Amino acid sequence: RLLRQAAGWATAAATSAGFSAVLTSNPKPALAAPPIAVIAEELGYFPVQNRDGDVVYIPKRVQRSSTPQAIELAKALKEKGVTMYGAYWCPHCSRQKEVFGAEAWA
Repeated sequence: RLLRQAAGWATAAATSAGFSAVLTSNPKPALAAPPIAVIAEELGYFPVQNRDGDVVYIPKRVQRSSTPQAIELAKALKEKGVTMYGAYWCPHCSRQKEVFGAEAWA
């Protein structure tokens, strides 16, 4: 009863605002999936199914170009044997990769 009453209020509000409201008791589910770019932006990785049917996760590629300073810093860190340990699903790791830029990771 409360749901019907709320639906009535929503219809009245939409009609008074100049909108036509169509409420159904059995709405159809959305069949659209978000674009892969949206998934990558939100998650930082792509869920992909491999040939065996298993879901694997592929990290998003670094989009930003490296500055000369970032490349020099990356070279110096590499010479010292520094290793970055990160996770594909970690937003902080993804941000750090973006800060260095694509060329610094090559």
